[in-house]
Amino acid sequence: MPLGGNRLGEQRRYLNLMVTMLLGGLWHGAGFNFLIWAGLHGLYLCVNHL
Repeated sequence: MPLGGNRLGEQRRYLNLMVTMLLGGLWHGAGFNFLIWAGLHGLYLCVNHL
């Protein structure tokens, strides 16, 4: 569990989801559109887990 998994609480899980999605957006390209897409995807995943 490189980012800590869910062992450190709910807030950490949401932070991990956002960090992972933003890094994925950067992986696809450093353009602004990729970061927006990644941020929205991370937000939607957080809402889904709520």
